Amino acid sequence: MAISVKQFLLLILFAGFALAALMNSERVFMLEIVKLVTFGTLVVMAYGIWANAGETRAYCTGFVLWGGFYYVTFVIFPSQRIDLGTDTLLLWLGRRLESGRIMWAVYEKTGHLLLSLFFGVIGGWVTVYFYRKRQTMLSNRGERKGA
Repeated sequence: MAISVKQFLLLILFAGFALAALMNSERVFMLEIVKLVTFGTLVVMAYGIWANAGETRAYCTGFVLWGGFYYVTFVIFPSQRIDLGTDTLLLWLGRRLESGRIMWAVYEKTGHLLLSLFFGVIGGWVTVYFYRKRQTMLSNRGERKGA
């Protein structure tokens, strides 16, 4: 799947937002901004399932399922986690970004919120891939019946 210029620019915007949020995680308002952006994105994508069709609906569905699963598992119910290796990733990244002022609880929460957006994007791409594969299979099946 080719990445368009728009998707590449959104990826750069997300990377900048994520690094700014992680570097300034000691500021309480940054956690609230990340919470708002994450929850707002999940709500908009859930609306996109209802409002769109085709590949866009498939992308929104994958985003909500994958990102929503991570959000519920790691942000809403953090005590009953599944080990996906993301805590180790956040710890490694925290040591690299550390400037002596990281409050681990806020940093960890911010990191998990950003990872839920990341997994949402990956889930959207995977779902679109399988949607396209299914559409190709259905069109090939229709051609064989007509021949």
